[in-house]
Amino acid sequence: MSTLDPEAAQLLRRAIQLGDPGRTSVADLRKAIEHPVPFQLPPSRLRGDAPLAKLLRRAMDLADERGSATVSRADLLEALAETEAVAAGISLERLRFARFWLGQANQDGPLAMRTMRSGAAAARDESPA
Repeated sequence: MSTLDPEAAQLLRRAIQLGDPGRTSVADLRKAIEHPVPFQLPPSRLRGDAPLAKLLRRAMDLADERGSATVSRADLLEALAETEAVAAGISLERLRFARFWLGQANQDGPLAMRTMRSGAAAARDESPA
């Protein structure tokens, strides 16, 4: 089980606060993003529905993919975007491919790849012709 970083925990606490008593949903998480609170909320017990549980598992998988033991706010936001895209009828594989392609086009890939690209380009520019 992954733990939440403070920002992600605050986001989930806000979703619990906005949700129906006893059941938090994906829609409540979306409302929490749109209506944050400027103060720290107290710990709460999360009782989510099945779609929210699936979203949280995906956020944990995203954290694992980045090699982190904690789920960040960015992981929650990405999992929410994927969940909403699937609900809108967009293929998750196509969405991931589009993100990958845009990351490559903007060189937002992993740091090692950006360093390798910039290092190779710099070496070509500095080499005597």
